[in-house]
Amino acid sequence: MPLVHILHRSLSICSQSVGPPVNMNDLAVNIDILFLNHRDSLIRAIFGIVGCPQTAEDLAHSAYLKMLHALENQEVAYPKPFLYQIAKNLALDHLRKENVSLRSSHTLEDEHDGQYSLVDSLPACWR
Repeated sequence: MPLVHILHRSLSICSQSVGPPVNMNDLAVNIDILFLNHRDSLIRAIFGIVGCPQTAEDLAHSAYLKMLHALENQEVAYPKPFLYQIAKNLALDHLRKENVSLRSSHTLEDEHDGQYSLVDSLPACWR
């Protein structure tokens, strides 16, 4: 099937609220196309939150996988904003998790010698 027809089907599938059942393989192909078309933009958006290029790529891939999993259980009318929201939530969760581990490492340093390193203020992937 030519790419133009797949993209057209993708748009019509996403805009239909009632209609024939959607083949999950077609839906997965459409999500693949969506992800590939917006991958770089998605990574840049995540990088703006987490500040680490490797983490941004990992979280973009995780967002793609979460979206595929979510579409098995629910219908999504606007897949692009849904993908970006998943990515944003994953990035914020990552920051919270990193902040908790950073605070606990500072607590351990306080107990030992009270000194902090400039390295501790860097994102985890740059330490």
